[in-house]
Parts: sequence; C-alpha cells; structure tokens
Amino acid sequence: SRIITPGRPVEISFAVKNSGRDAISDHIVSVYLADRRVAQTRISLAVGESKPARLKFTPQEPGDQVGYVRLEDADDFAADDQRYFVLRVPTRLRIAVVGSEGPARDLTALALNPADDPEAFVNARSLTPAQFEAEDWNSFDAVVLADAVGFSGGFSSRLRSYVENGKGVFVMMGPQADLRAYDAWLPTLGLPAP
Repeated sequence: SRIITPGRPVEISFAVKNSGRDAISDHIVSVYLADRRVAQTRISLAVGESKPARLKFTPQEPGDQVGYVRLEDADDFAADDQRYFVLRVPTRLRIAVVGSEGPARDLTALALNPADDPEAFVNARSLTPAQFEAEDWNSFDAVVLADAVGFSGGFSSRLRSYVENGKGVFVMMGPQADLRAYDAWLPTLGLPAP
C-alpha cells in the first residue's frame, strides 16, 4: 500500500519458497506487527516451488513499526523462516502544494483538506516555487506540482533525490506551464517529456 494511515487496511505482498527436500502442506504463514500476529494464511508448496502471497492487516497506531512475515512450524533451520519489514504509519500526511498563486494551487490544496483544518490527517501547505525551493523538503511526505513555473537550475536533481529517498511527487500541468522547463526536469524522474 502506498499511503498508510492508522485504522486503514494495508496490503503486504511476499513470496514463500520451499527449498527443503519434502513438500509442505497447509502450513500457516503469519504477519506480525510489533510482535503481535495481525494476519495469517495457509500455504502448500511442492519441493522447490515458490508462491507469491498477499495479506491485509490494519495498523492501529502511528509511528515506525517493525513487522515480519513468518512461516510457522516450518523446519529445523528457523533463520530462513521469517523476513522483517518496517512500516511507517504517519500521524499526519504533510503535502506541499506548489504552484503560482491562483486557482490551480488553491483548489488542489482545498481538495486535499476541504475543511482547511491544520489538525486533519492531510496537511496541505500552499507554496510558490520560490518558497518551496527555500524549504526543507524532508518536512513533506509528498509534493503536488500544480501548474508550477519558475524553478531554479538545481531543482531537477533535488527533486530526483527527493523521489529516490521514498517521497512522492504528483505533477499537474496547466495553462501557465512552460513546456520547455518541464522538458528539462521531467525526464530526470523517468517521466516522458510533455
């Protein structure tokens, strides 16, 4: 799942492989979060067979949480029977809505937080491109570029680094968009030029 929030289901996918000498039949595979079982399924595998699986569970608390997937009652070599993951469940989703002053930026921010409540789960902050470039981008979980123009020369490498560090970017062009400027930085994200 991409956006994880407390009280909403998360789907985790994994693969289970039987590298032993015997087939396994009807073994339990469990997902644990904070050492508490939150989901389980049963799986059967022939010798050498690998199967993908998906399980849903609902994190109840915000924060970084350690979890793992474990094959229960497996073999004598327990080291390969579980794999760990870290789940980041934010208290709030902080989004920078970047664009020139006007309806594209303002209506996008309003759609993300209709009540304009600073304590809502989605906290949308409207910024001009110059204001955004002066900010600490790590304080935002995602960026929405809403008909944004006027970025500096270092914007594309900084945005690429932001995305490579697990953050999200949503790009909406509009009537003010300078296609040549977008053409300079969209390909650095692996997106096609306009």
